[in-house]
Amino acid sequence: MDKTVFSILAFVLGIIIGVVVLAIINHIRNKKTEKKADSIIASAKKEAEKIKRETLFETKEEINKLKLEADKEVKEKKNEVKESEKRLLQREK
Repeated sequence: MDKTVFSILAFVLGIIIGVVVLAIINHIRNKKTEKKADSIIASAKKEAEKIKRETLFETKEEINKLKLEADKEVKEKKNEVKESEKRLLQREK
C-alpha cells in the first residue's frame, strides 16, 4: 500500500512539476517574442523616420529646383518684353 500511495504521489508531483515547467517555458517564450516584436517595431519606426527625412529633403530640393526654373522663365519673359518694347519704341520714332 505504501508503494502505491508513494507512486501516486510521485506521479501527481511529476505532473505538477511538468505543468509548472511548461508554464515557465511558455512565459519565457512569450517574453522573447514580445522583445523581438518590440525590436522589430522600433526598427520599423526608425526606418520610417529615415524615409520621411529623405523624402522631405528630396521634396525640398525639387521645390527649390522648380522655383529656380520658374524664376529663370520669368526673367527670360521679362527680357523678351523689354526687347519688344525697345523695338516698338524704335518703330515709333
